[in-house]
Amino acid sequence: MRLCAITLNYFGADDTIACVRQLCSQAVDRVCVVDNSADPGQAARLFEAFAGDAGVRVLETGKNTGFAAGVNYGIRRLQPDCDAVLVLNNDTIVPDGCIEALTRGARASGLQIAGPRIQCYPAAARLWSRGSWYHPWCGLVTHRPLPGSMFYITGCCMLIQRPVFSAIGLFDERFFMYGEDVEFCVRASRAGLAAGVIDEAVLYHKTSASALNNSLFYEQQVARAHLLLCRCLFEPRAVRLLSGCTKLPFLAVRAIVRSLRFGNANAVTGLINALMRRSAETPPGVTA
Repeated sequence: MRLCAITLNYFGADDTIACVRQLCSQAVDRVCVVDNSADPGQAARLFEAFAGDAGVRVLETGKNTGFAAGVNYGIRRLQPDCDAVLVLNNDTIVPDGCIEALTRGARASGLQIAGPRIQCYPAAARLWSRGSWYHPWCGLVTHRPLPGSMFYITGCCMLIQRPVFSAIGLFDERFFMYGEDVEFCVRASRAGLAAGVIDEAVLYHKTSASALNNSLFYEQQVARAHLLLCRCLFEPRAVRLLSGCTKLPFLAVRAIVRSLRFGNANAVTGLINALMRRSAETPPGVTA
């Protein structure tokens, strides 16, 4: 199986270079680095780090396109040359043998979409993700299924067989960051494609700075993703509206709790901004 990997860079050249070098030492035939920074300094560091390495291709988008569009940008350029695509965050640590275990396990289990068990870093004993469940009526993300919840593999690390893209298309680019992995996996599941976790493959994910610092941008994007999922996961318009109505109180409580926790109004403001933006958006489409 010819495996190609895609990782995005957004002002994180140190992490990106380290991650790609770990990938290159494993069963990955080609790595595509998509630079979303639109910064000459970041691009120069990436090109310099991988100069002369035929297995690594650096692409510049010219702007911050977001996660879904950035990954799609790479997939369109790699897909004809590979049997499977590995989508991987640049802030991950890939131990020796991880990718081999992931591809081997996915093949043995007949999975079209597979992910590893992901532990936190540096708190390596703490589980970050072993597949997750998203509840479309309240927006809760849990490690164990709740009645009505939907299983998905996190976009932090997702091994996708090429026929998946032919069957359901690429990631939905209406999601700037967060939520695109939920929508993609639910769409795949509804098309009869199997997704699961390979426990023998272990990956480490560094703590997300954007999640910790409670920035207004982070809070707005998370709230927007929850609202957008209401429109993506349900077909009848009445059900979409109902899911939004049931989810909104949970989002409001989340925003209030986070605002009290961090001592600022970013979470509440982010939710309000997301609600205002939602009213001006058209229903999402899937970029093929």
